[in-house]
Amino acid sequence: MLSQKDNTFTRGKKTTTSIVATGDVKLGKPGTSDLTVKFGAKSKKALQKLRKASLTLRITVRDDAGNPSVITKSFSLKK
Repeated sequence: MLSQKDNTFTRGKKTTTSIVATGDVKLGKPGTSDLTVKFGAKSKKALQKLRKASLTLRITVRDDAGNPSVITKSFSLKK
């Protein structure tokens, strides 16, 4: 399972979209699992300057046959 976060940084009227964190995990059996994502240095620095940021979490899950399935979830981070 691969995960990547797309972020929309907003400062005034300026908006940019970029990948701010990535992570992956392999599932051995059915059930739930924890996914840890790591933020890049530039992303951390940019997020520290903002009071709030809107993020979109996009998770791609592949079954044993290699067929992808994408799950998308949006949320906001606030200081």
